[in-house]
Amino acid sequence: MEKTISAAELVQTNGMDIPYDIDYKAFENNPFLRAVKDVKSDIHIYYDLTDKLTADVAIDGTLVCPCALTLEDTDVPFSIDEQIHLSFKDEDDVYYVEDELDLEDFVMSFIFPIVPIKVVKNEEIEYPRGDGWRVMTEAEFEESRKQRIDPRLSKLLDLVGEEEE
Repeated sequence: MEKTISAAELVQTNGMDIPYDIDYKAFENNPFLRAVKDVKSDIHIYYDLTDKLTADVAIDGTLVCPCALTLEDTDVPFSIDEQIHLSFKDEDDVYYVEDELDLEDFVMSFIFPIVPIKVVKNEEIEYPRGDGWRVMTEAEFEESRKQRIDPRLSKLLDLVGEEEE
């Protein structure tokens, strides 16, 4: 399928369905995203009652993001269902189309804002540890806080121990 649609084609349409599939491999400028794969998009462009060009966009796919703990690739499925207005004039709150609509850029403009900043794998992870330290889960941390004695009260425990003897 063509990667671009000219402005003339958009103006002449009464309704246009555009199935568009992409696979992006690498992103040099985004440390939170390594690839986008299995992207299936369905775009329906039409003039609405206010004589504006409107696009109903449905995009499904998978983001490949680095795990925040292990830096291994982690698949994050996503689904987008949006409605957006297109314009041939540079206005606020509309997607500006100059001479042609680049479908790849159009689809990616929906995907980039949903890229998560932090992803952690759901499976069991061997957390790093070293000499005198270790990374623990939130549940392990809460459990250790419950078992820890407040140092301000530790002297009172010594007194209680003396009274029992």
